[in-house]
Amino acid sequence: MRDLVSSVKSALTALSAVLVVAVVLFLLVATLLVGIGTIVGHVGNLAGSSSGDAPSAEFGVGAIDGEATVVHDGGDEFPADELLIRVDGEDRGTWAEHDGAGEIVTEGDAITIDDVHDGEEVAVLWIGGGGGGFELFSETV
Repeated sequence: MRDLVSSVKSALTALSAVLVVAVVLFLLVATLLVGIGTIVGHVGNLAGSSSGDAPSAEFGVGAIDGEATVVHDGGDEFPADELLIRVDGEDRGTWAEHDGAGEIVTEGDAITIDDVHDGEEVAVLWIGGGGGGFELFSETV
């Protein structure tokens, strides 16, 4: 009987040691993964790959006779001077600088851009927040 009790005690001691090692390893791995996630998040923000608080909006565009009309089709509203219009890589000013622009861009608002032809790409970039520009929309007319 003593041998049986001694064997059970030895088995429980060994099992306790294994469980302690497993818990310590789990905590180390979890801490390591959290640290890596934090580092990757900070590096992404430094590189500008995060959109941060950029507005989420949808736009549409159509071109007729050398003029393109860009329409805010829904989503967030934001100041018109924080939207940059680009045609085939060339900056064409902010939303606020075009005919039909108000101070705040909301669903249904539209602007007209002159000298836009079939096959050219029209893009809307958000330039608020001090960044270099976050593309909200791009389409070839």
